[in-house]
Formats: sequence, structure tokens, C-alpha cells
Amino acid sequence: MLRTKISTPELTKISDTTISGNGHLTKKHTFMESIALDHSNKVMGLVYIGAAFLIIIVGLRGLGSIVGDISMIPGFLVDAKSGKIDSNWVIFALFLEFFMLVLLSAVTFFTPQEEKKKSMASLEEFREGIKEIKSFTEEELKVMKSYIDEFEHMSGKISQVHTANVEALKKMSDILKK
Repeated sequence: MLRTKISTPELTKISDTTISGNGHLTKKHTFMESIALDHSNKVMGLVYIGAAFLIIIVGLRGLGSIVGDISMIPGFLVDAKSGKIDSNWVIFALFLEFFMLVLLSAVTFFTPQEEKKKSMASLEEFREGIKEIKSFTEEELKVMKSYIDEFEHMSGKISQVHTANVEALKKMSDILKK
């Protein structure tokens, strides 16, 4: 069933797609899609923090009883009996990272495809820009080469004029000596 609602003369709403007065189509995003769009970088940051925490805890656990002797390690992390990192912290770190990855998968799942297409379009624009820069650079290199060729040609002429001047000075010197 398709419902049409006109809210203003310039805005027509059809289902969840909005057609503005200038003819552009815009899609309203669901709650999860808007969260995915607005907070995807923050979620990625949380996943990295969880991974860092997990690596530290598991790494310290792997050191064994040496951890109890290191003054930098807080005492609440160390098991009093074994001197190792308490296994409860390892389990906590594993669950924390698990939930962060679940959150990341939800955000990735609800990221609208049109946003992904926009990033691909921007990649194409980037490639086109690179092609334009390459073309411009090739043209500039041709111009520079023509300037270098012209400079070499003028340098040759200056060398000829210099040689002719030196010969003329020698002749004048010979004439004056006579």
C-alpha cells in the first residue's frame, strides 16, 4: 500500500522517500541507519580500545608469575595466590571485545548502501582528479622541455657571438700592435 502525503507545496512524501521541490530524491534513514551513519567512527574506536585492552590482559597473563613482581601492574589485576593476572580479567577482556565486535557488526550491517556507493563515487572522482593532474603535468613538462630547448638554442647563439667577439678583439689587438 502506497500512501502519499503532501506536507508543503514544495515537499512530497512517498513512503520513506522524499522528493523535494528541486527534484532531488532523499531517503529517510531508520533509527539504526542514522546511528550507523553518525557513530561508525566512534564504534570503531571502541573496538580498537577493546582490542588493546584484550591484548594487554592476555599478554600480561602470558608472562606468568613475573607480573606480580612488576610495580607498574595494579594489584587488583593480580591473583594473590598465583601471582598471575586474574583469569576473571581475561574473561572480562574477552567478553568486552566480543561485545564491541557485535556492536561493530551491527553498525556495519545497518550502514546504508547508498553511503557506500557515495564513497565509491568519491573514489571515482579522486581517480578523475588524478587523471587531470597527470594530464596537466604532462602538458607542463612539454612546455618546460620547449623552454629548455629554446634556452639551449639561445645559449648556442650566445656562444657563437662570444667567439666572434673574441676573434674581433684579437684582430683589433693585432691591428693596434702594428
